Amino acid sequence: MDWNGEAVPLIEHFNHRSLYFYFANRSLLVERELFSAAGGRTWEPFDRNQIIPIDWEGKLVDVEVEEETDKKKPKEVEKEINQKKHKVKYCSIQDYVGRELASRDYDIVFFDHTQGEVADFVTIKKERDCIRFGAYHCKSSGGAAPGNRLGDLHEVCSQVVKNLWCLLHNDRLLAHIKRRKRLAKPEFLVSDYDTLKTLMSLAKSRLTVYDVVVVQPGITQAGIDGELGSLLAAAHDYIKEASCEDLIVWGSA
Repeated sequence: MDWNGEAVPLIEHFNHRSLYFYFANRSLLVERELFSAAGGRTWEPFDRNQIIPIDWEGKLVDVEVEEETDKKKPKEVEKEINQKKHKVKYCSIQDYVGRELASRDYDIVFFDHTQGEVADFVTIKKERDCIRFGAYHCKSSGGAAPGNRLGDLHEVCSQVVKNLWCLLHNDRLLAHIKRRKRLAKPEFLVSDYDTLKTLMSLAKSRLTVYDVVVVQPGITQAGIDGELGSLLAAAHDYIKEASCEDLIVWGSA
């Protein structure tokens, strides 16, 4: 089959992106894990204030390109600057998020995007009273303009649920990054493995806090009614049950 312009065997595609089965009772089957909806429970709608609008166009981000590859590159647009026309090259979503996270005061920023990832980016910050972990899951928009498409959220919300098990267990996360750092692609954007080990050791005796962020430019605050709101609410409810902070979405205005 064709995946982002590259021919891959179907079995390899499913090994990398498993099928997700949603049942009438709102349960979810991911590989061999069944996530059951609690019977008789009242579901709260997703809070629109948890969607942070980003000016993607102003930051020259091609929202239809999650990752720049040889076969899929961000667009170039001719713009008039100081009464002269110039070709302006946009960046991918991952390039923007990576730069943004690296510019903040995190102690660790690890780029983990490839098969078997915990998230596209993992962040760690030593704060006065806790060690704060973050997982950033990125997904390209299904169109150039925000469309609040259900398909834009299905895969990324499933990744949030599927990969939480590793984020919440420090030993598993440390072992995962140790394996990953031997590969060419995953890399530390901020700091290194020795600093990671030090922070993980501190986390054994300190309060740990977990942030989960979905980066999806196709979603807006005004457009999350119906199925979109239910999907975000389900993902939010799942991570809250695991003692994470509120689910945050980097979306569009």
